[in-house]
Amino acid sequence: MNLESDLKRFEGKVMDGPFHVPYCDKCGKPWLECQRERESWLKIALEGERGIMVLPHHMEQAGICPGGNMTIGYGHHIGASGIRQSSADNEFDLDLPEAVEYADEILGIYPKPATSSTAFRVLVHLVFWIGAGKVQRGFPKFVQALRDERYADAALELIYRNSKELVHSKLYEQAPARVDYLVGILRAEQIKKDGA
Repeated sequence: MNLESDLKRFEGKVMDGPFHVPYCDKCGKPWLECQRERESWLKIALEGERGIMVLPHHMEQAGICPGGNMTIGYGHHIGASGIRQSSADNEFDLDLPEAVEYADEILGIYPKPATSSTAFRVLVHLVFWIGAGKVQRGFPKFVQALRDERYADAALELIYRNSKELVHSKLYEQAPARVDYLVGILRAEQIKKDGA
């Protein structure tokens, strides 16, 4: 599978005929549907109660999305009424080379270059998904583990915020299937490296 189709597989999209429509990047539902469910649940939860605090985990326990970002096309956090498939593809075609360039810059910050194109692919996934700044600020140990070719350690950095206490990262909590996919790539790369 090439990088483009691999990324598009994980970037949610919601279509209404020929148009991409805004969706919640946390639950994947059309934005208005997610918003209505949340508002309806909050109205029921708060009816008759004054001054109670409803936290996101209360909503998740009730099977209600606590709300993500309004997203359209392939991972764009924008507020639009709808865009055509061709526009979404054009945006993706502009975003992918930018993500590759930023991933390359991130690796250039450290003294030793990464040697695995598979590991670089995982980094491109992260940059495309959460942005270069968040990768640099939020996952410096992940980046260093990639550079040192410690792919199993890099995988743990994606899953856990605190690996000693096994506290899941926010990234893992938001999209466990996507993180598991990237972790699988890294673990396979570690096995390949160890067997070499």
